[in-house]
This record gives sequence, structure tokens and C-alpha cells, in this order.
Amino acid sequence: MTTIYKFQFNNDSYIGSTNSSLEYRVHEHYNCMGRERCKHIKLYKYCNDYLLRRDFNKLVSVLETCPKLERTERTKLEQHYIDLYKPSLNMRNAYGIKKK
Repeated sequence: MTTIYKFQFNNDSYIGSTNSSLEYRVHEHYNCMGRERCKHIKLYKYCNDYLLRRDFNKLVSVLETCPKLERTERTKLEQHYIDLYKPSLNMRNAYGIKKK
């Protein structure tokens, strides 16, 4: 199954997608927060700065689920939600291109 998800922190948000379980993907995000190489990533920096690690899994919501999509189709769907919500914590668009 493909899941498009959103982390919402007051007025800031992050959109992502996964073909794994949402619980597994959230756990991956959580583990990355403590790694030195991830400290520059907006989502993790925001969570560490505002001490949101403890409640991280409570801040995620599902935007859409559908049968498992191939990477290209999943990326298109994720980009649709990025365009719709304009999340401030996504550093790149769904295609991996840095935002300006």
C-alpha cells in the first residue's frame, strides 16, 4: 500500500510518501533525528529545536492511501500534495530537486 502523509507542527508542515508501513516510515524519521549527518535537514532540525521528538508520532496524519504505486506514480501523487499544501519543512520537491 502507498501512503501519503503529513507532519503538522502549528503553521509548519512536511509531506512525504512511503510504500512501507507508515509506522515504519515514522520510525525511520525518528531515528534520523539523532544522527549527526541529518541535523541540517529542516524537518529534523525543527523537531530537535522545538523538542518534538517525544511526540513525533502523534504529529503525523494520513492524506491518502491507495494500492502500492511504482516510484514514478507515487512521486507524482506526493508532488500533488506538496503543491497543494506548500509545506515549509520539505527541502526538496517529490522528484528530489531542491526548492529555491
